[in-house]
Amino acid sequence: MTIKIQGKPLGINKRIEVKPTIALVDKGDAMMIQALQANLDETKDEIKRKREAEENKKLEDSLSPDELKQKKADDEKKNLQDSVQSMQEERDYVKKVFDYFQLALHLTERQVEKAKEIMSFEDMGKYLYYVIGRIKGRSDEDFDLDQKIEAEKSKGEDPKKD
Repeated sequence: MTIKIQGKPLGINKRIEVKPTIALVDKGDAMMIQALQANLDETKDEIKRKREAEENKKLEDSLSPDELKQKKADDEKKNLQDSVQSMQEERDYVKKVFDYFQLALHLTERQVEKAKEIMSFEDMGKYLYYVIGRIKGRSDEDFDLDQKIEAEKSKGEDPKKD
């Protein structure tokens, strides 16, 4: 049994035939777990940053000018290190996602490079969710219904509240 997956988000103007194997399901699940874990980690990091900012504000009042200068330099260094680590993790994740696309959809290197040039990070995430869902048995109609429901929810929200 094979399924046909939309190729348009990758810049491929035809449907791609895929055999939904246990290995693809397992690798897809691993990708989704990694994505969910990254979201969870980001939320935890945001809470931690807010807490540290509050603590730093209290601490700064008790420091001498030299100590304050050193603390700011240390904080800046830590922020840069965190940024580098975050960027590297994001790059690693993108590579893993496109490796999965290449494996599951039998893409060539050229097709992978083209997809990277046309997809946004958000598009990549949505397409990953779609591909994994299709491999796990969801139909295109299921995804169409999801989009309609999401559009209805968006209409009901007040854009000024964001």
